[in-house]
Amino acid sequence: MQKITPYLWFDKEAEEAARLYTSLFKNSRIKSIARYGEGAPAPKGSVMTVAFELDGQDFIAGYRGRSFRPSRARCFRTRTRKGRAG
Repeated sequence: MQKITPYLWFDKEAEEAARLYTSLFKNSRIKSIARYGEGAPAPKGSVMTVAFELDGQDFIAGYRGRSFRPSRARCFRTRTRKGRAG
């Protein structure tokens, strides 16, 4: 099991980026797409997160919201022994 998953932030392009990346690398796929519902901080139906795999490496692309400015910061999702994200 992969213990660290890179998390990529996007304004609106998370799904588009994941589809592009998975089209460029062999053995790649979109694993799941979570969308916002009613009363969320983004329009209903817009992408919250996209879990995808590039040649065996897991990634997550997500909506960062307009209140956050682009930066060079990176995020990583880690798994604990009990399998929970931290």
